[in-house]
Amino acid sequence: MEFISWHEEIQQISPKKDEEKNRLQRILELQSEVVNAYEAKDNYKGYDFDLNNHISILVDNFAAYKYNLYESIMLHYAKEFSDFSPDLWNWSIKNASEYLDRVYCVDKILSISHPDFNYPENPMQINVQIKACRYESERLLLPVRKSIKYTNNKGNSYSHPRELSNLNNIQIFIWYHWCPIRHDVIIHALKEPRKLFSLLQIEKGFYKERIAGNPLKIGDDHKKAEVLYLDPTADQFPSDNFIFVHNPFVH
Repeated sequence: MEFISWHEEIQQISPKKDEEKNRLQRILELQSEVVNAYEAKDNYKGYDFDLNNHISILVDNFAAYKYNLYESIMLHYAKEFSDFSPDLWNWSIKNASEYLDRVYCVDKILSISHPDFNYPENPMQINVQIKACRYESERLLLPVRKSIKYTNNKGNSYSHPRELSNLNNIQIFIWYHWCPIRHDVIIHALKEPRKLFSLLQIEKGFYKERIAGNPLKIGDDHKKAEVLYLDPTADQFPSDNFIFVHNPFVH
């Protein structure tokens, strides 16, 4: 399989810039590519960073083309910053593979900025973290990695914090769940995810049991990730902060 990098095509996604026929054709192509990529993943038993990265790019492009996700995000912020023309908002994306860690952001970090407020010492920038996964459960949960623990051949172990520790540094967290039944994507775009961080840190875990269960450990003896599965329907979940939600099962 030929892997793709995050390309400039996403910059051109707009009904105004693309003929409707070409846009629909590209949606079908991306849909087929996502299906093929997940089938390749099913046939591969180990962990493949490049394949996961590839899937994330495809799913994100599919969501952007079909549902104009990024335009919706920019229009949301244009309401708050009315002096900034929404047509001038732009975004830049870096592959996770460009980071030395290669797993620091799962799966993408994207930055939205505006040229009318782009001072180096105080940029107007919206950081977005993107996570793509497979929809496999009867109950839709939102995964976020708490940490990864490595154990070497000598039995020494060390941990690295992951997404949970980054919630204070981003403005939007997007979860993608690819639905293999509908060949469509479930989208949750949450504004100010730092509110999740504070709820999860409350003493004695009073709210923790309401928006997430105990972390699950996934992996083998040498590498284990602790994953929290958040419940977006929980009473204490800040659901009013969702900028965009799409679920093909309820539409």
